[in-house]
Amino acid sequence: QSVWRAGEARGPGAAAIRRCGYGSMIAANAVPRTRPRMSQEIAADAAAHPAPEQLEQGRAFVLRGDLARAIAAFRRGLLADPASLDLKHALAAALSQAGEVAEAESLLREVLAVDAGHVASAFQLARLLMAQGRMLAAETCMRALSAPPLDTGTLILAVELLDDCGRKQAAFDLVESGIVASPDDARLHAYAGMLAMQLGEFERARSRYRYAIDHDARAVG
Repeated sequence: QSVWRAGEARGPGAAAIRRCGYGSMIAANAVPRTRPRMSQEIAADAAAHPAPEQLEQGRAFVLRGDLARAIAAFRRGLLADPASLDLKHALAAALSQAGEVAEAESLLREVLAVDAGHVASAFQLARLLMAQGRMLAAETCMRALSAPPLDTGTLILAVELLDDCGRKQAAFDLVESGIVASPDDARLHAYAGMLAMQLGEFERARSRYRYAIDHDARAVG
């Protein structure tokens, strides 16, 4: 039998139970009888609140500024689909706005552990870390995101975030890697020139600025 019996228990507490004659009562209540029902209730609740529906409702609540109801909706959605990266990201963003940064960080790291290229979560995590003054951790997050080649627009956003963090060398390294992948993009040359100037690499700055001006003057300005 899987049900615990008082007569089979060991230790000083068990002897006291037997002496008091409560063995049969405790044995009858030893296995919580509500667990199957609780599981059924969770399943029923998940079925009544499909994940896509909760995601959309939660987003609508966020737009209205109702973070408490948004968070509740995202949590209901995760009951229905615990693996949903979109719901985890949405919940993390709402929690971050609500000041629940520890849980938000944990959720974002869960998303990135499954999908290292989840751009929105990577930027959200980097900004969260930056707000806490954890600049090196924010840099690490951006470096991990940029391991696969990024499109130019996303790469520039990452460069700007690193620059805002004061991680200028990391920003310069990232934009230089972008130039290797897209050598004809004048915008990348302009960013590289700006960062090289700030790092004191004046010859490199001159070269990068010259390319940007020669190929698209709008890139510098």
